[in-house]
Amino acid sequence: MTWPWITVVCLLAFMVLAQALTLTGLITRTTAALEQVETLLTRNGAPGPAPGTPLPTLTLYHHEQPIRLDQRYAGQPLLLLFLSSGCPHCTRLVSAFADTPAGPPITVLAISDTDDHATTLPSWITPLRDREDTFLTALGIDRVPLALAINPDHTVHTVQTPTTPASLHTLAEALTEPHEVPLTPVGL
Repeated sequence: MTWPWITVVCLLAFMVLAQALTLTGLITRTTAALEQVETLLTRNGAPGPAPGTPLPTLTLYHHEQPIRLDQRYAGQPLLLLFLSSGCPHCTRLVSAFADTPAGPPITVLAISDTDDHATTLPSWITPLRDREDTFLTALGIDRVPLALAINPDHTVHTVQTPTTPASLHTLAEALTEPHEVPLTPVGL
């Protein structure tokens, strides 16, 4: 075998190895996204609790102080934003929130598994910690980020996967818009 052929074979072997490494890296990066799609498809598209589901009466923590939402925020509409420290999309979302000077006109609570996001959230978001994921489990939430619009009676109004700070404003508008009450005709 001559030098030119040896060079060609070595280049081909190098190209095959480079493609294998590239595909392995691509598969590794898309695994999380594929798992989320699989979960979405197996749950018939439902990203969280159904509208009308009551909030559990469990304790969350704000800077190590226990808080129960049903007591602290009784009669108030809320936006609950579920985050995780291991979620890259959550981190990008928190960074986008930091660049947003004002939030929606209602109380926004960010519920996370750690205190990592607490220092980077803007002042219009109150960070809470779900120490053992009991709140997430009780609501049937298995993916993040997820935002829940909560009615004043503390039942779920709307569930959405937030992509930008503007999506929280959209959820808040859904809670603050006046609802039409259907009129029932009365016989004369």
